[in-house]
Amino acid sequence: LVLFAAGIAARQVALRRLVYRPVSAEAVLGVPYVGQFLVGNASYLSIVSRWLLGHTAPTDRILVDLPAAIYLYTARQTVAATPVESAIAPSLFAHPGAYLARRILDDSVAVVVLSVQRQRLTGDVIEMYQRCPGVLRYLGNARFWSGGPIGAHFYQVTHRDGCVEQVSR
Repeated sequence: LVLFAAGIAARQVALRRLVYRPVSAEAVLGVPYVGQFLVGNASYLSIVSRWLLGHTAPTDRILVDLPAAIYLYTARQTVAATPVESAIAPSLFAHPGAYLARRILDDSVAVVVLSVQRQRLTGDVIEMYQRCPGVLRYLGNARFWSGGPIGAHFYQVTHRDGCVEQVSR
């Protein structure tokens, strides 16, 4: 009985140490965790929402992943950065830059959030930087925790000119 109690006490000490460190559920449990994507989504929503509340105006339109949740946390108008696509129709990202350019023109997007986890929009941001210099201005990034991996990069749309219209075609 004493050995059993000592084993439980040792495990409690180890778990208490892990609670105060940002680690994955897989590392704590020792097995793959089916719901681990929820932890990533919650962290993403937290860091992006906090950044947007501190760096954008209430009237800004934001191009972001998980737009409904970001809207609920920030009350900022949002547009989907990774829309649902048909498996049989051509991808909206088939022509680099076109999706981002259309969102800038049609939805008056003011801030673009490039998620590190979801890479669909990366090609569009790169294309816009190369073909239309000055349209996007890098504002910074947000990390999951201090010293941890970057969760998102933020860009401000500075102007909408003829170059954006050409890319949108």
